[in-house]
Amino acid sequence: MEELDIIRERIKKHRLSFVWLIKQLSMRGINTDKTEVSSIFAGTRKGAKADSIIQCSNEILDDYEREFVHNE
Repeated sequence: MEELDIIRERIKKHRLSFVWLIKQLSMRGINTDKTEVSSIFAGTRKGAKADSIIQCSNEILDDYEREFVHNE
């Protein structure tokens, strides 16, 4: 499974939203919006910022799962 698909599945599994993810990214100093995130997850936007958003999204979900997910 592609990395973007895995992130989408993790968000869905925990009943989170991309709006939540965008807010979390902002709290970590990455300013983005729905259009940009949508383009990244559709695979139409590439580059250093897209890579940073993908990497940080994984870190955010790792932190979320460590803090809130138990025995899944």
